[in-house]
Amino acid sequence: GGMGGGSMGGGMMGGGGGGQMMGMMNSMKATMGAMALTSLIQQTVSPDSWFDMSDLGEGTITMYPTQSPSKLAVLATREVHKQIDNLLEELRKTLGDQVSIEARFLAVSENFLRDVGVDAEIAYNGLGKKWSPVTLNQNSYDTAKAEGTSVPGSIGAIAESGRVGGSWGTILDTLSAEFIIRATEGRNDSKTLSEPKATVMNGEYATFSVNDISQFYYAPQVQVGVISGGLGSNANQNTGGITQTPSPLITGSQLSIGPVISKDKKHVLLNINTTQNDFLGIRTQRMQAPVIGADGSVTVEEWENSSPQTEMTSISTRVSVPDGGTLLLGGQKIMAEVDKEAGVPILRRLPLIGTLFGNRSTVRDRKVLLILVKPTILLRDERDKEALEAIEGAGTRVY
Repeated sequence: GGMGGGSMGGGMMGGGGGGQMMGMMNSMKATMGAMALTSLIQQTVSPDSWFDMSDLGEGTITMYPTQSPSKLAVLATREVHKQIDNLLEELRKTLGDQVSIEARFLAVSENFLRDVGVDAEIAYNGLGKKWSPVTLNQNSYDTAKAEGTSVPGSIGAIAESGRVGGSWGTILDTLSAEFIIRATEGRNDSKTLSEPKATVMNGEYATFSVNDISQFYYAPQVQVGVISGGLGSNANQNTGGITQTPSPLITGSQLSIGPVISKDKKHVLLNINTTQNDFLGIRTQRMQAPVIGADGSVTVEEWENSSPQTEMTSISTRVSVPDGGTLLLGGQKIMAEVDKEAGVPILRRLPLIGTLFGNRSTVRDRKVLLILVKPTILLRDERDKEALEAIEGAGTRVY
């Protein structure tokens, strides 16, 4: 018999709560890896020769150190050791293959707004003394006002850009008019490209994460205590303790890819999980809650609570991609169009003067999100051959 070793990766990371947690995870990962390799050897290399697999077997495999094992001590015959060496050599060949992954997150948004509104009031006082003035009031000014959509980046709710107002005549004149004109037009186009790249071992996972982290403060918590009043009565009063706890708001994209190279080395099987989280804005809600006073009376308190509004898009899939090919992993297209038109029937359709009797607004929003993935196989033998050719070429260069 003899002693032989297979190298295993492992390690401990200390320092702080996060370091201790990471160290525990690495130790657990190393232990599971050592157990998996031990089971593979015992099941594929002369199974009857192992003490754990057969009543007649005498061979043993011991992991050490016990915590976060990095080596295997094998007690077996010389023939079994040769078979284990061959198995480990085959495993190392596949371990040397890698996959280079290029990912692209492309977001394109287009936002358009046109809002023209007229608020007009016309009075006619020429029907005689027995008639009161005839008034025409076009009151669709606010009805057709533009509003924002749920598409991120919408400019439908922006403040109006221009306003013109005026009047003609007085109430004593035969004809008088008063008008206000609102006009706003805007456009907002944006393109965002995130292009992370990584190289990962065959069968392992690579994770891309591009995030924006901001702190959002909710309504503060006021510490209320019971203090004794001057006349022996108790009352709830603010003791001065105000607590504002920030809550992290994480937006951005995350992509996790696990590539597996096919047997013919021409295709890559990708296990993909991706998440896109976008910030839409702040939503304000009115809240109510009963409050019991010191005398036992119940009152209803109202307040406004603001909270962030986000949109999350996730994709989970398993696909096969040719070596060097580009995969359109996912595409999301969000469109919203709001056309508002209001006014006086018939009159608002008259040529030229029809705009005095009607209002119209148009909001168009569009957002497209594309996720592209391109895997490239990096075979160890080919890379070694290229490196040797480069060295030999440099050695035979003539100056």
